[in-house]
Amino acid sequence: MFLAGVAVILLLFSNCKKPEDIGVSTLPDDDLVYTDYSDTASVLTFTIKEDTLRADELSRAVFGSVKDPDMGITDVSFFGQVLLTSTPNLISDSSALRGIDSLVLALDYSGYYGDTTLPVNISVFRLSEDMHIDSTYYSNKTFTTETTNLVHPSVTSFDIRPNTSVVVGTDSNQVPQLRIRLSDELADSIFDKNREIEFSSNILWKAWFKGIQIKMDQATDKGELVYFNTSSENTKMTLYYHEGTTSKSYNFTLIGAASVTNTVHDFTGSTVDAQLQSPTTEYDVNYLKALGGLKTVLSFPQLKHFVDSGSILINKALLEINIVSDTSVKIPANILLLAKNESDVYEFPIDYYERSYGGTVDLLNRKYSFNITRTVQHILDGRDVDNGFSLNILGSMISGNSVAIGSGKTGSASQMKLKLYYTKLY
Repeated sequence: MFLAGVAVILLLFSNCKKPEDIGVSTLPDDDLVYTDYSDTASVLTFTIKEDTLRADELSRAVFGSVKDPDMGITDVSFFGQVLLTSTPNLISDSSALRGIDSLVLALDYSGYYGDTTLPVNISVFRLSEDMHIDSTYYSNKTFTTETTNLVHPSVTSFDIRPNTSVVVGTDSNQVPQLRIRLSDELADSIFDKNREIEFSSNILWKAWFKGIQIKMDQATDKGELVYFNTSSENTKMTLYYHEGTTSKSYNFTLIGAASVTNTVHDFTGSTVDAQLQSPTTEYDVNYLKALGGLKTVLSFPQLKHFVDSGSILINKALLEINIVSDTSVKIPANILLLAKNESDVYEFPIDYYERSYGGTVDLLNRKYSFNITRTVQHILDGRDVDNGFSLNILGSMISGNSVAIGSGKTGSASQMKLKLYYTKLY
């Protein structure tokens, strides 16, 4: 009964709104014709480099390289541990003939970005530095590796086919996956650990085999990024061998292992490079780039002048952001508008918690929109200060999407606008 009573109280409070917080979200759209309207509020925008982002144990992993004339080159590496799934006992009959067949790293696709029509060169390196599952790592973190490429020398390139089933043994309908054959030398060294101390626990195994780095040659044209699922049973390293005439295998896993996505952005010579070199100049176009690449910061420097002649009630404040990019390529499905607080930390604005907040791409009208009615009202009332805002890509570290957007520069073809519907309170 007590819990039920608390639930009722919480429900009642959650449905209460202050009168000044009631805007257009509570009114039919037809009522807007009875309000004043303006879309002339200045929106000051600049493109800047994104901060380093949290990059460990993400919901999916990324590696590859992409090149864009507007936003430069992005190289992405995956660092990760490979763990024992059980205590291996590879050979049951010590007198039987035995040998290695192959060692294969399989990556279960969870998507891609870029041009997958051309073959790519992929490298795998063995880590010489420990990773720790309980450590926090950011997108600029790298780990030292050995210099020998572990990819089998018979493999010259790879075709990325994220939607095509593959053949594994006699099974021709395995889930789409990237299969990388690794060197026989590594396979032999692992096989030789049978019944050795390194196979007795993951602690001792990780001390001997610290993990791997997966990377792609730097893109010279468009390039591509591979997304894969580290929590899938289909993402694994498999040792194939035989005992007598019997074929056997042992699977290592990435599930529960430490992992980090490292990103390196080079904007040299790109269109956005001029903006980064002149951070206080307004341009017609701004940029958002995932993987800790680029964000757009903005402010409303003249907003307070709307109350110079008296208080107003904001019925609706809509920030409309026009898309300049070609929408036939993968642009972000969702972006975020964040507000900077007094400590220069970006956080969710008060409107984020409203269902009408927005940020989802509207491909038909080529725009993103944010309903920031309460945020604007609080600024006009003096309850909050406009310390600035930022536009970021949602899920930035698990995708490679980017987008060019219209800036707030007055007169630009795709000008970003703050549309205000308001009522004067004399």
